[in-house]
Order: sequence, then C-alpha cells, then structure tokens
Amino acid sequence: MPIDGDLRTGLASLRQAISLYDDFLRGNRGIPSKREQVQLVAKVTRAEVIAVMDDCDKEGIDAFLKRQGFGTPQVWATRLVDTEDSSTVERPRYPAKATIAAAIQKLPNGPSLIAKNFFKGAGESQSFDRLTELGFELIDDRKKTRPGCIVHSRGD
Repeated sequence: MPIDGDLRTGLASLRQAISLYDDFLRGNRGIPSKREQVQLVAKVTRAEVIAVMDDCDKEGIDAFLKRQGFGTPQVWATRLVDTEDSSTVERPRYPAKATIAAAIQKLPNGPSLIAKNFFKGAGESQSFDRLTELGFELIDDRKKTRPGCIVHSRGD
C-alpha cells in the first residue's frame, strides 16, 4: 500500500487496512448489525474514549477523521479538565461520533468501523448519549444562534 502525502496519515491508513485484514483473518463477518453496534457502544468506557482522544492529539484531528472516513464534525466532545476553575480553561474538542466509532475498535475483539459502516453512516444519537453517560460534555456547532453551545452534559 503506497503512502501518499503525510507520513502520519499514510501510516494511520495502513493501520486501518491492517485492522480490517485482521478482522477478516479472525473470521469477523464484517459489519456488525445495528443491534450489535448498540451493544458495542454500550460497552465503551471512559478508558477507551480517553485513549482515542490521546490518539487524536498525536495524530491530529484532520488525519484522524480522514483515517476513520468521517467528514467535518458538527458535534464535539470535550476532554475533561482537572482544574479548580475549569470554566476559563479552553478544553480540547474531539469529533463526538468518530470518537465512539474509534473507541469500539479499542474494545477486546472490537471491529474496525469506518464512518460508512458505523450504523450505516448514522449513529449520532447513540454516540452522543454514550459520551454524555460517561460524563463528557458535547458542543454543537450547528446551533446558529449560539455556535459552540453545550447541548448535552451529565445531569441534563
């Protein structure tokens, strides 16, 4: 597989291809059903989400989205910040739906799910609900009147 352009992005694409081939070798039948994907989303813990956020920091958001096959996100999850006055701290933002799709891959025997395979391109509500359940805040850039407003947080 040739690596075109940025080495980091090329290696990430190669990693995705190897993961898909590994799924094939393990006998995974490919794309899990919607029911199976709902079960996988429910198994995602904060540890997998934070690991994906760490990967995203290392790889860069654009390369991460490209590798996962996702477009420009409209809803973002924020990394929790441990400071006394976190209201003044700019918190890093991560693509909410892509973060959950990548977190599923970090589960034991978790399948590789690119955007078109993750709930057949849908899955927003499942992703947003799970991130909220795990204590992450979501920021919705689609809100025309208040861009970047928090739409989901624990306790809502």
